[in-house]
Amino acid sequence: MMINWSDDPRSDPRTWVRIPVLPSLYMKKGERMEKLVRSLDMYGIISLLVLLTGLIFYVTWSSIHNAWTDIGTYSITVPLVLLGVFGFLLSIYKEK
Repeated sequence: MMINWSDDPRSDPRTWVRIPVLPSLYMKKGERMEKLVRSLDMYGIISLLVLLTGLIFYVTWSSIHNAWTDIGTYSITVPLVLLGVFGFLLSIYKEK
C-alpha cells in the first residue's frame, strides 16, 4: 500500500517535529547555498581563508616530514581551524 502524504499535510511525519533553531534544514539545497553565498561578507571570507590555511599547513607539513601525529603541527593547526570555523559561523549567524 502506497501512502499518499498530499491528502493531509499534518499526517506527513516530516512535519511532526520542527527545530526552530535550524530553519535552513528545511530549505531546498539551492536555497540554502544561495542564502549562504548572500550572507557571506569580508569576515566570512577571511575565516574561510584561515580555515583553509590551517588544513593546508597540516597536510603539507605532515606529508613533507612524515609526521602526522606531531604535537607542534597540532599546536598551529588547531587554533587556525577553530578560528576559521567559529569565525565563519559567527559571520553567517550575526545580526544584521
